[in-house]
Amino acid sequence: MTFKIVKYTPAYKQAVIDLLKYMWKEYDEQTQYELFKWRYEDNPYEKSIIFMAVENERVIGFRAFIAQIFVKGDKQYTVFSPSDTIIHREHRRKGIISALNDKCLEEINRKYKDDNVLLINTSTSKPSMPVYLKQGWQKSNGLRRFYFKTSILNYCYVRSNGNGKAFLSEFIEVNTKNYRIEISSKVKSSELSEFNAHIRSANKWTNVRDVRFFNWRYLFLPEKYTFVYCYLDNKLEGYLIIKQLTDKKSTIDQYEATHSRAFNVMVNTAVKTLHIAQLRSYAFLPEEKEMVKKGGFIPESVYLLEKFGRLRFPVLVRPKNPQPEDKDFMVEGQDIREITNWHLQISDRH
Repeated sequence: MTFKIVKYTPAYKQAVIDLLKYMWKEYDEQTQYELFKWRYEDNPYEKSIIFMAVENERVIGFRAFIAQIFVKGDKQYTVFSPSDTIIHREHRRKGIISALNDKCLEEINRKYKDDNVLLINTSTSKPSMPVYLKQGWQKSNGLRRFYFKTSILNYCYVRSNGNGKAFLSEFIEVNTKNYRIEISSKVKSSELSEFNAHIRSANKWTNVRDVRFFNWRYLFLPEKYTFVYCYLDNKLEGYLIIKQLTDKKSTIDQYEATHSRAFNVMVNTAVKTLHIAQLRSYAFLPEEKEMVKKGGFIPESVYLLEKFGRLRFPVLVRPKNPQPEDKDFMVEGQDIREITNWHLQISDRH
């Protein structure tokens, strides 16, 4: 082995970003720096766990785990998720990914020896799945599967006008029979934090989503996001956070609602007002799947996924133990492999 595994320090920042550019081709150089700073330096909770593979002082591999704070009942958990992984194309198939993963796990166990720590991966892929399974991760029973709501009318509108009402600088208010809907480019961090704390299930591991979370999560490329708030008698009943992907496609980055009626009103109002041709969401839990279906979303075709080799993979979970046994996946009497013990959103992925 000619390479060595070293812990990241800011002295390597330029070299790391030069390597990550191969993954971040859609961004210009300045935005790549902003992305790195946001993802790895501005996290308001914990420092990321980052290791690199270095050969002759050249960075040839990078692996990071990002920390977020989850709560369940009255306990707080540090939950790590795998983030960017890249190996220089000239140095693949040398065991570098496994070596980097081992070092990250070793560091997590050293640094958080007596803390409540869990690991979760909502975005594994076919090539990486065997690597994770060999290193003690296990499959949950939750699949990452998308649901879609389309509007042919809006598709024609966008095609004719060149773009949708791309993510607005103005404030829009829409009054329905029962609800008042606000559509804005502003994130109401305090109000959303209070709402999440109020409706949070005590029986599920859930991202804390406090003021710090909202201020951080939507700091990078804020122009991509639109916030939809639903009020009943001036009381918040739900919200959607919509991210614009292209002129015709958007995704629900996060949502909560006290009732499916509030969710439906927000979705329908947003699609109509913003001229969204295709809106996607994904759901893990049975009640979430039922809600999006009632909202007019159609699940992606398993047949087409299989036909075009684009299978969805289950969420992977892991306790921090270096060599976890089955019993270690039981935490506070609940199995972390059971997806109904979690409440996850697209925004939990980094």
